[in-house]
Amino acid sequence: YYFGPSSDEKTLKLAQQENAGSEYGLSDFREIMEKLGKTMKLQESKELAESIQSNLFLNSRKHSEDIQNHGVKRAPFVVLLGVEVPAVLAEVSCLSNREEELELNSESHRENIARYLAAGIFDYLNKGALPHEAKR
Repeated sequence: YYFGPSSDEKTLKLAQQENAGSEYGLSDFREIMEKLGKTMKLQESKELAESIQSNLFLNSRKHSEDIQNHGVKRAPFVVLLGVEVPAVLAEVSCLSNREEELELNSESHRENIARYLAAGIFDYLNKGALPHEAKR
């Protein structure tokens, strides 16, 4: 996810749950988004998210054909709000999925995820490069 408005009801509901207890409401996000929409941060965050998503998906797919690509999404998560540099929220697994929970118990699996995230960041920093193949 990168910070921004979303028209997807499921994503908005998730953001609302995650933002519960914060001092910000959706009307605050609309006002902030008008300001942010005029900056490069939004575009840079999108490019960073795309680079990370591409690396996570392509490299994870080598280990399991069952991996699904849910793409990059935009949502008004508070955790991304106050950052003055490109920022993303990477959702790499789902603990409610028993199989994924078990995989996360594996140190090598967690290290692979970290490598794929790093590869996405490096590709973003080296713009124009093809998706990075994380070394095992």
